Amino acid sequence: MKKALAIALQLGFAIGGMITVSTLLGLWLDGLLKSTPWLTIIGCLLGVASAFKYLIDWTREN
Repeated sequence: MKKALAIALQLGFAIGGMITVSTLLGLWLDGLLKSTPWLTIIGCLLGVASAFKYLIDWTREN
């Protein structure tokens, strides 16, 4: 039970972190370059894509 909870927390924080960091980076770049909302959208999509790849790689390992 504890192992399952640890895995769920690991995956949740990793996936959530990837999406959050890339979206915030896009938001920051949008503010810097005045290109709202394009870099935020691109950052969010890159975060989702990287999280999806992480999940696929993780499932292949385990």
